[in-house]
Amino acid sequence: MHFHTSVIAAVAGLAMLISVGCKSRSSMPPESSSFNSARVQSASFRFSMMTEPASPTVSSPILLKVHISDASGQPVDGAMLRANVSLGSLSSGAQQLVLEGRGRGDYQGWLVLDEAGRWDVNLVGTKDGQSREQGLTIDVERRQEPPTETLSPDPSTGN
Repeated sequence: MHFHTSVIAAVAGLAMLISVGCKSRSSMPPESSSFNSARVQSASFRFSMMTEPASPTVSSPILLKVHISDASGQPVDGAMLRANVSLGSLSSGAQQLVLEGRGRGDYQGWLVLDEAGRWDVNLVGTKDGQSREQGLTIDVERRQEPPTETLSPDPSTGN
């Protein structure tokens, strides 16, 4: 009988250890906790860019507007955003600017480009130790000069 009681006590003790072990495992957060997914989402963001005016011209002020969103499409605030702007491989006329955060993922900065053509805009955004670089372009047109009025001679006066 002593042997039978010992076996029952051992089985009961083992059952108690198993149930305690299960409780501690079930109280562990799942491997894909919100902290980890938030970290993954903030590691990757993307840029969309537009200009004002929509069709910029040579030697006129251009407002460069950039929106940053994370992988889930949410706006990203508090990033450091730089734009390196150059005309193809030419280094003359290249500009670097830091865009100012305006809230809701929007950033902006002013520039003036002195030549017509397709300008490369290399955006570099940094936040919380994570960086993202993306190349976009701006097409700058020659300024349309108003037509000059030509005066025809007045036949009555000969001028």
